[in-house]
Amino acid sequence: MRDVILWWIFFFFEALKDIMLAYGVFGYNFSLKRVRFLIPVLYVAVSVCFPFNGLTGLCVRTFWGLVLVVSLFEGKLSKRIQCSVIAFFLISSIDALAINIIEVFGVSIPAGNDLAIQLADGIGLFVIAVLAAAVRGKRKEIHQGIEELGRGYFLLTAIILVGTATLAAVLLTGKDRWELNYARETFIIAAGILIVTVIILIILFFYIIYMKKRLEELNDAKERCMIYQRRYYENRMKKDEGIQRFRHDFHRHLRVLGHMCRENKPEDAARYIEEIESGLAGCKMQYTGNTVADYFLNEAAEEFRDQDITLDIRGRFPEDNKLSDSDLCVLWGNAIDNAREELFRCEGGKRELRIRIRSGSGNLELTIANTCHEKNERMRTRKEDKELHGYGIGNMMQVVIKYRGSMTWEYKEELFVLKIVL
Repeated sequence: MRDVILWWIFFFFEALKDIMLAYGVFGYNFSLKRVRFLIPVLYVAVSVCFPFNGLTGLCVRTFWGLVLVVSLFEGKLSKRIQCSVIAFFLISSIDALAINIIEVFGVSIPAGNDLAIQLADGIGLFVIAVLAAAVRGKRKEIHQGIEELGRGYFLLTAIILVGTATLAAVLLTGKDRWELNYARETFIIAAGILIVTVIILIILFFYIIYMKKRLEELNDAKERCMIYQRRYYENRMKKDEGIQRFRHDFHRHLRVLGHMCRENKPEDAARYIEEIESGLAGCKMQYTGNTVADYFLNEAAEEFRDQDITLDIRGRFPEDNKLSDSDLCVLWGNAIDNAREELFRCEGGKRELRIRIRSGSGNLELTIANTCHEKNERMRTRKEDKELHGYGIGNMMQVVIKYRGSMTWEYKEELFVLKIVL
């Protein structure tokens, strides 16, 4: 009976610590597949059949955190496993440090003192709660840092955490070898400060990885913006050249049309006008008041011209547009590219892309609606290579958050409607 009670106490406290660390500090979201929540329940039901102490009990306790993180949270399996490993050594270090701190204050913890161990669990929960509160506004960034963590960085992090946990364990197991209590207390306090510092630095390291990746993306976006602007102006020069050629021959076209009218050949005149319009169609440009936005629109318009896709644009960007070119490239470029891909995927029926640009009272509202025959509620990528694609929506959301805006989407009358307010 005592083993069963010990199992339940262990599972309760360790589950709280693992969940608080994975969700509150590392920024993982709970899985939407609720059936996976049964896995920890089954694990607990089977585990209580084994003795708490001994090799089997040790293995069960060791893998409890792995079972929780892998089954309860979303994300790549490899990253969830890495998260559980990091969490295991962090919690081990915190628990061992908590027991040492209790003894520094004069509370002896003999073997089997379950109450004192529960007190140490409470201190561990408090420490993790403080960490979660400290990084509350940065948990998503820390999560992205873990997602970007390479094997080399993960191995380095694991080695540091193993060393930290080993230091805490040495302090705990070597408590009877100290000749002077005050020397041991001084060393425990110093080691405790070191352990806490290491934990904070590791969490900060994940955030730095995210920031490094973000800066690389921003630099890449700026370079792409420069390329897009250059292409836009080159394309515009070509179209202007076509218009100049038409103007040069304008009087000749009028003379030909006049001759057809005098010869009473309206059908020939109408056909000739259609030929002129067809030639001028390639010279038409879409203008929104921003060169980056114009590039993506005109690139899409060129492709739509031969695909029987209607492009309807209303509104212009304000002169004092708050968006930087790089942010607009990420936000607008991904939105137009996603709409264009969905339109090409649709077969049969009317296909159209509606764009509305509104500004006022310091706000900018962008509405992009495209024909969509298949719902994609969570806006996940449909491309085959999931590893290289699927980041567009996340990058768009980062820009929206940066400007404290909102991004919503809905399906309405076979249209996918994306609305962005900044």
